[in-house]
Amino acid sequence: MTEFVQALGPHAAWVLGFALPGVIIACVAIGAGCWLSYRKRKMEIELKHALVERGMSADEIERIMKATMEPVEKDE
Repeated sequence: MTEFVQALGPHAAWVLGFALPGVIIACVAIGAGCWLSYRKRKMEIELKHALVERGMSADEIERIMKATMEPVEKDE
């Protein structure tokens, strides 16, 4: 392992110590954001399917979807 680091040159410690963990953290964050987006979209689709199965009209479904997407305001 030491020979590998020495072969990389004098900046190997910086690359292995700071840049590589930074890249890994960034990739994990991007992956988590994509997964969160996927899960939200999947839940919306499942909700729409459930509402259609209940026999709700398109207007009712649209109104419900808008209500679930609006942020909740906190009372201060």
